[in-house]
Amino acid sequence: MVFTDRRGLALTVSGSRAAAIFDQAVDEVVGFQGDPVATLGRALEIDDRFVLAHYLSAMMNIIGNASSRLDEAKLSLEQVRQSAHLATGREQLHGVAVEAWCDLKLERASNLYQKILSDYPYDLMAMFAGHWLDFYRGDAQSLRGRIARALRAWDESVPGYHWLLGMYAFGLEETGQYRQAESCGRQAVELDSGDAWGVHAVSHVMEMEGRPEEGVDWLETTCSG
Repeated sequence: MVFTDRRGLALTVSGSRAAAIFDQAVDEVVGFQGDPVATLGRALEIDDRFVLAHYLSAMMNIIGNASSRLDEAKLSLEQVRQSAHLATGREQLHGVAVEAWCDLKLERASNLYQKILSDYPYDLMAMFAGHWLDFYRGDAQSLRGRIARALRAWDESVPGYHWLLGMYAFGLEETGQYRQAESCGRQAVELDSGDAWGVHAVSHVMEMEGRPEEGVDWLETTCSG
């Protein structure tokens, strides 16, 4: 059956409960919060053929590019290989992207996540994966540009908007646009005090501009982020 996530994107899953738990797992991954492994495990207990949940599991295992987790990532892909054709085109493309990542074809994986975002700018999982790959590959222009393109479709009414602002702030900082980065990062934290991306970006700006005392104060007042 097809349900939707909290941004309205179709999910091929057996019920709304598993879909809601999957949403929570994505939020935890993007926000560096909670225990996304345990959360995702609960979704898969409800529906062990939940294709996108298995792809998220694979991504979580490969995201640190640690060879020790590669087998687990590939196992997640194998577990739904026979049922992947039942998923939506967007979900299937996630599978192709994370498999490319597992094969260390990082540029291909990055481009595939951008293809998803071009059609589905609310896909927070693809956004996070692409942003992470941009950082890992040292592509500062894409680190900023990928988020900037997607932001045109977002506003405060879309759940998770603050994370996009925080990620965008990091991209701005990495391309030397410190004033914009600080403003955007602060806005992210104002919307959600636990936005780690916003906290991180503003901290970087203060470091780069030689403002250590302000940086310490900022981190102390945003310690929950």
